[in-house]
Amino acid sequence: APLVGVLHYSRGAFTLVVSDPIPPGRLSGLGPETTKLQGAVDYLTVATFNLLNLHAGSRFKGGGSRVDSVARAITERLGGPDIVALQEIQDDSGPTNDGVVEARRTAGRLLSALLPLRYEYCEVPPADLADGGQPGGNIRSAFLYRTDRVRLVSRGQPQTGRQLKVLEGPQLSMSPGRLGTNEPAFRDSRKPLAAEFEFNGKTLFLFNCHLKSKRGDSPIFGRYQPRILGSERIRLQQARIINGMIQELLSGQADANVIVLGDLNDFIHSESLQVLCGEGLTNLNDRLPAHDRYSYIYQGNSELLDHVLVSSALLRKAAGVDVVHMNCEFPTATQVSDHDPVVVRLHVPRRSSGD
Repeated sequence: APLVGVLHYSRGAFTLVVSDPIPPGRLSGLGPETTKLQGAVDYLTVATFNLLNLHAGSRFKGGGSRVDSVARAITERLGGPDIVALQEIQDDSGPTNDGVVEARRTAGRLLSALLPLRYEYCEVPPADLADGGQPGGNIRSAFLYRTDRVRLVSRGQPQTGRQLKVLEGPQLSMSPGRLGTNEPAFRDSRKPLAAEFEFNGKTLFLFNCHLKSKRGDSPIFGRYQPRILGSERIRLQQARIINGMIQELLSGQADANVIVLGDLNDFIHSESLQVLCGEGLTNLNDRLPAHDRYSYIYQGNSELLDHVLVSSALLRKAAGVDVVHMNCEFPTATQVSDHDPVVVRLHVPRRSSGD
């Protein structure tokens, strides 16, 4: 049945103020999804998941631990991926601005909730109040990885202010390490987290990114048309920096296994994602049917902000991509996060004696 009311406009947004009783909705059995993409002996699963300012004390309004719900989502809805790129992990005191930066308690709480799956956690903490996000929360990106399936190649002494480099091999100067620490484009923004992993004897380079948000851009229906999109310029600069490091890796080894993933805060067709892909990466979200291309809903607009990009060596091995719709279109009271995670399955067989 139709919704009847008065169309209101305020601060660049239209709102329908419903006057007649709202008719009952029909959801046709709509419920949270569970991915069918599973890891196997020769198949690696990798996911990206923005966790909406998660910290050890995160709770739902009605009670209950958000950390426990996140763990259930990872183990059940996502099938326990081999590697999970996390965004928006806060420090141990959450949004309280008290100088705390470490997230050890948050990580430990999450790892305990993930049992019996054996995950480990790695990150490089940001400097206090230097990476944007909720004031005092010190959000950062991190990796979860299954120790029974994947090995983290640890290297160097990861430090907050040290800049990641590509060394001969190729290999990363630090694993894990942060990219863009000295770049103006990443000032007051999350620095990408990079790490080397080994699966079936093969090295993979992962870059976990959370690019500049769209906050501050003019509204879709605001007074300025065309819209003023100041954040696009910054994301474009960030994309060029990340792509530059990817090109260094691929120039040293054309068939390197590279994955760039995370909350990129932009769309498949955007200039920043085209620059980020360059000639060396392909966005696996291109393989999704049009009706499935969303991982976030903003003011009623379905948007695909969470992406997984792979190098040509992995593109040939891509065996599936899935946006697991379990959050953004459901009531906020039941959401684990405001983003839907993305899972990909890659065929990475063990190296044979003839390789």
